Amino acid sequence: MEVEETCFRLGIKIGAYIRNNSDPAFASDAQTLMDVDQVTTDLILKPVAFPMVTPGHRNNAVNMALSMGFKLFSSIIDPTTIIARSTQVGSGVYINAGCTIGSAGTIGNFVSINRHASLAHHFSISDYATIGPGVTVAGRVHIGRGAYIGAGAVLLPDIRIGENATVAAGAVVLSTFDDNTLVAGNPGKIKKTGIPGYGNFNV
Repeated sequence: MEVEETCFRLGIKIGAYIRNNSDPAFASDAQTLMDVDQVTTDLILKPVAFPMVTPGHRNNAVNMALSMGFKLFSSIIDPTTIIARSTQVGSGVYINAGCTIGSAGTIGNFVSINRHASLAHHFSISDYATIGPGVTVAGRVHIGRGAYIGAGAVLLPDIRIGENATVAAGAVVLSTFDDNTLVAGNPGKIKKTGIPGYGNFNV
C-alpha cells in the first residue's frame, strides 16, 4: 500500500491495519492486520488514517471509526510532495508522493490526492473528494464533496465539478458540471446524469 511507503518516509510507525470488510487486504505485515472486533481501547486512542480511493468507502470507514470512538484523524502528506504554506489542509487527508500543490488552496476533510497530481492556486476541494494520479487542476477550480477525478484528467480554470460527480480518466474539462454527473472525453461531456457517485457510492 502506498500509504505504507509514505509513513515509512515520514518515520510513522503503523500500529495496526484494521479490516472493515471482506475485501482483500494489502498490508505488508500480516501480523498487524486485525478485524474491527479486535480493536483495543489503546488503538482507539491513536490517530487513524483512511487510504481508500473510493469516496463512499472512505466515508463509510470514517463513520465506522467515529462509532467505535476514534477521534484523532491526522493528515498524512508524503515528504516528496511540495505544498504551499498558504494552502489549508483539513483532517484525515492523504496526499501521496510527488504532488505539487499551489498557493491559497483549500483541501477539505478526508480528501485523497494521489501521486503526481498538480494543483494550481485558489482551488477548493470539498470533503471526501478523490484526485487521481497525474491529475492537473488549474486555478480557481472547485471540486465538490465526494467527487472523483480520474487519472490524468485536466480541469481548466474557473470551473466547478459538482458533488458526487465523476470525471473519467484522461478527460479534459472545460466547463462546470453539476452534481452526480459522469464526465468523459476531450473536451469533457456529460455521459450520464443522476449517478450516485464513483463506484455507485455517494457521500
